Amino acid sequence: MAGRVLHTPGRTPGSVSIVRDSGDAIVGDLAMNRMPLRLGPGLPIFAEDMAQVKRSIEKLLSAGVKTIYPAHGNPFPADVLKAAVAAT
Repeated sequence: MAGRVLHTPGRTPGSVSIVRDSGDAIVGDLAMNRMPLRLGPGLPIFAEDMAQVKRSIEKLLSAGVKTIYPAHGNPFPADVLKAAVAAT
């Protein structure tokens, strides 16, 4: 699998994301989709540092991520997170 690991803290201090050269990102709990407390894709409900979550998302977007694969729920376009960060 061609890609790299990025340190993406916020949800927890040691969180990482796997960014594939294809533009797919496996982000764990940095983002969520359709959890019991969410109606659609977006930012995590709980995080140790929400400001850091937003910086980590900006890092992913700057890395050219196109599709987010969260730990919970279906994949979704990275632009959804861009809009979520801008709205907060």
